[in-house]
Amino acid sequence: MVSFMGFKDGRFVVPQLVMIDKEGYIHYQTPALEDKAWDEQMKEEVIRQHIEELLSPVSANKRSPAASRSAAVRKPS
Repeated sequence: MVSFMGFKDGRFVVPQLVMIDKEGYIHYQTPALEDKAWDEQMKEEVIRQHIEELLSPVSANKRSPAASRSAAVRKPS
């Protein structure tokens, strides 16, 4: 998990959240350590907004290669 999430020193808080679209691109990821950004990303309304964005038909068109990275491990179909 440490390498998948891109954590450099192996330190992280639990839980971690990664949102991957149906094509396998990572769109949202919580920071490794708890701080103001982590607290903000873990709020229910923020998570709900991210889910709604990923489920909207427009989200696939908004993805840019620089903004998203491909998940290294994909779930088998």
